[in-house]
Amino acid sequence: MATLTDVPVRVRGVSRAFDGRTVLDGIDLDIADAQIVALLGRSGTGKSTLLRILAGLDDGYTGTVIRPDRVAVAFQEPRLLPWKRVADNVGLGLSTRDARERVGAALSEVGLSGHARAWPLTLSGGEAQRASLARALVRDPALLLLDEPFAALDALTRLSMHQLVLDLWQRHRPAVLLVTHDVDEAVALADRIVVLDAGRITVDQTIDLPRPRERGGARFAEHRRGLLAALGVEQA
Repeated sequence: MATLTDVPVRVRGVSRAFDGRTVLDGIDLDIADAQIVALLGRSGTGKSTLLRILAGLDDGYTGTVIRPDRVAVAFQEPRLLPWKRVADNVGLGLSTRDARERVGAALSEVGLSGHARAWPLTLSGGEAQRASLARALVRDPALLLLDEPFAALDALTRLSMHQLVLDLWQRHRPAVLLVTHDVDEAVALADRIVVLDAGRITVDQTIDLPRPRERGGARFAEHRRGLLAALGVEQA
């Protein structure tokens, strides 16, 4: 697979099948530098499969994928090792000379400086996801992949995590692909929203709302209605 630095992520003609069932069918997608792209779609439409391909976790596809060398992933489950303390989880696999300093800086950025020596099982759900984000950030990714990282959180924690992700994105400016089922979340966070249906892109929509975004605003509601219609969700 080709790689690149400091140029858009590029996917061309990517298809993926499992046991004869096509999950992705000739996908073309670009993600520009420092752009947040949200990927929406019903379950089984290929969202996580595309993310795993971009992460380098699935090489069973056909087509061309070009991505930066530095890629990090945060999943729906924080996937922290319970026998390692938070700082050790964040720095897992990091072998640079300044690893300890980088771990400390990442924990500070996500508000977990006081939890470096804590065990993962003592963290709340939001704290565990913050640790997962710190583990991604410590690698200074040019492409950050987020696979429904807020789905298991309560509504208030989810909103605070949205703001944290935006703050981190504004400081580090990676390209971001966010897989989500939540239309409001996609409109609140993304520069573009892509809808997958039956393995194909059916919508590629720019969200031209200024940040911070007013979720109760008329233009926010307009984007929301259009996307729900594209997803086949009937509205009263």
